Amino acid sequence: MPTGIDVCLSCFNGGCTRPDKHHAEAHAAKTGHPLTLNIRRVPRRPDNDETAMRDDSEMIRPTKLTKLEITEKSEEELFAFETTVRCWECHLHSVDRSIPAISNAVAFIMNSASARKTKAARAWKWSEGLVECPHASELAQKPYPGFSLNAREKCISCDKTENLWMCLTCGNVGCGRRQYDGSGGNNHAIEHYEKTGHFLCVKLGTITPSGTGDVMCYRCDDMCKLPQLESCLGVFGINMSKLSKTDKSMAELQLEYNEKFDFSMTTDDGRKLERVYGPGQAGLKNLGNSCYLASVVQCLFHLRAFKHRYFDGLAILRPLEDSGLPTENLLCQLEKLADGIWSGRYSLPDHESGGDNGNDVKYKLSPDMFKDVIAKGHPEFESMQQQDAYEFFQYLVKQVSQKEFSAEGGKHDPTKMFEFEVEERLECCQCKRTRYSTHLATSFSINVPKRPAREIDGVMQYDNVDIKECFDFATAPSAIEGYRCPFCQTTTTASKTTKFKTFPSVLVVQAQRFELENWTPKKLEIPLVVPLTGLDLEGYRGCGQQPGEELLPEDNLQSTTTTAGQPEVSQDTLNELLAMGFPEVRCRKAIIRTNNSGAEIALNWLLEHMDDPDIDVPEEGAPGGPAGRMAASISSEHIQSLCDMGFTEQQARKALSETDNDVARAVEWLFSHPEDPCDNAPSVNSDAQQQQQQGQAEALSIKDDGVPGVYTLASFISHKGTSTHCGHYVAHIRNPKRNSLVGESEDKWVLFNDERVAIQPNPPTAQAYVYIFVKDEALLV
Repeated sequence: MPTGIDVCLSCFNGGCTRPDKHHAEAHAAKTGHPLTLNIRRVPRRPDNDETAMRDDSEMIRPTKLTKLEITEKSEEELFAFETTVRCWECHLHSVDRSIPAISNAVAFIMNSASARKTKAARAWKWSEGLVECPHASELAQKPYPGFSLNAREKCISCDKTENLWMCLTCGNVGCGRRQYDGSGGNNHAIEHYEKTGHFLCVKLGTITPSGTGDVMCYRCDDMCKLPQLESCLGVFGINMSKLSKTDKSMAELQLEYNEKFDFSMTTDDGRKLERVYGPGQAGLKNLGNSCYLASVVQCLFHLRAFKHRYFDGLAILRPLEDSGLPTENLLCQLEKLADGIWSGRYSLPDHESGGDNGNDVKYKLSPDMFKDVIAKGHPEFESMQQQDAYEFFQYLVKQVSQKEFSAEGGKHDPTKMFEFEVEERLECCQCKRTRYSTHLATSFSINVPKRPAREIDGVMQYDNVDIKECFDFATAPSAIEGYRCPFCQTTTTASKTTKFKTFPSVLVVQAQRFELENWTPKKLEIPLVVPLTGLDLEGYRGCGQQPGEELLPEDNLQSTTTTAGQPEVSQDTLNELLAMGFPEVRCRKAIIRTNNSGAEIALNWLLEHMDDPDIDVPEEGAPGGPAGRMAASISSEHIQSLCDMGFTEQQARKALSETDNDVARAVEWLFSHPEDPCDNAPSVNSDAQQQQQQGQAEALSIKDDGVPGVYTLASFISHKGTSTHCGHYVAHIRNPKRNSLVGESEDKWVLFNDERVAIQPNPPTAQAYVYIFVKDEALLV
């Protein structure tokens, strides 16, 4: 920003000085903190132009990557900083900074590390220098009876001869963890720790004469540094000075894996993609494995509802400025992000830098604050590790929906366009009676069936699968063995069918391509045929109870709540998972964690959390677990928090009693039970209460717009990598022809690869992971 940014010398809040925003001045007026430090960045002139041409033809190549990080020049190398102290109360733009209190505050600000640097250093600590294990002093070594140095050649529990880890307590040799792609080991090293509590181990083959080697502490569940490694190995008769490194370290394996991905911005025939700039074409800077977040955000903000809500002047955040710091306000951060993407300020070409290395945008848009707010308190998204884009979409939609309801009762909630109802039909195969139930959803998952494959040049090639075939499979009847019918009172088989009761304006579809190997999901590169327009899903609409159908009795409803004091668990879903061979405690945990969203979603959760240390610990309130719902006092503070969101006191009490007095879970419960009767509710409500409850019901209800379920592909998120927890995500987004992006009369597809944005002539829809469809192209920006 040419005019710089003002940092408050009292509370260190940052505000812009743009004449059309006045955020710095507004903060000073609101808080009574008049003194600010204005900081302007002035680009330094490079001493050696790294982008200079060599012999007018060859570009100087960057040095080879040698660390587990992307190294960038520091701000001090790229910019000089000009600072001024100003007073908004006196309107002085050059305050004397020799006053000790002012000079100390200025020094503190200028010497502080940015939040991003602090988080990055913590996230990548093991690439720069590992932390010494805090448990090393507890290590008590004693070789197991019969220990032999020859036993280091293979796992003591299987035939694995690679990726071996030796226990530094007893000398046991076990293979490494099982990876999502089926590689790695069979978990025998970690199983040894779980049985014995021996927490330190070293990866054989990484030990060097200089005294280094990969050391793992299972208590920390992290790589660590062990200065006394040489003496520890000496207990087992291993002389480090005579060893040589024969295996790749964990950091080297990760680097090698990352370098396999082709992140180039080129077409199949090697031509560079045409970079584009302007409003809506701003990329998002990668914060370190944040491509999953960037891809989801780009797809959402290129839907008209999101752009209109957070950018086009609804000014929803002005009344919320007194509700807390902007840095902690999700709606504020959404508005900032929308402004960054659509204002055009962060999509200007930097003609001075040149090149196509991702650094040719004049000002980079970094979603640091947005990530901090949306991920706060979430153990996975708060980290700087790669996460699942589809899971992040579901989480983001839920968080936005809750905040919008708190702000304005959900009247302008843009996530409503994703909502639809799923109809589940259950039929007893003995008495032929049926039951219909519905649940709310914001996305739909389909499995891509595996076809015969051919190996070509070492790569498995699968036959194409049409997306309609996936919907056929998802909505086909499935058998539930061991079903206890409440009418005929027999244990029999039931048939379950899942279809759409309503169709959303915007349909989000997750395409699952994996198979199980040793109960581990392995990703398959199966091409999916997806039409760009005219995807007709009307054939998958549920029709409800048909003439002549008799319904199962409601007194023993298997798909509702369990006994008092236990979380809700769909018995039908539980039966399906149990039939697959999973333990009941894991099945219940998966169903509860996925909010009773069906067997497929629960199964996905199970497969992705098989290695969680608490996978066999019952959920709160579940049989065998900690105490269930609170039957006694409910926190008045929590009741007030829910009332502030627009719920009645009776609704708040009911929700908190159902969720162990947990506000966050209570909000989710209220959203999923909009018509649930409230305990002790008055028999006659006042007009105000009736109006409030009616408004809530309207905000939470799903209305069928009557438009047939025929869809156009609006965007899709693709993933490269063996699992959704590693690799790289990019987004492809349709740019309607009415925008005339390059002056042509047809739709264009734009690739968003972190901060790089370019025209994609032939969108690669076949391998996408998440598809976003719209009923009407008017829903696109």
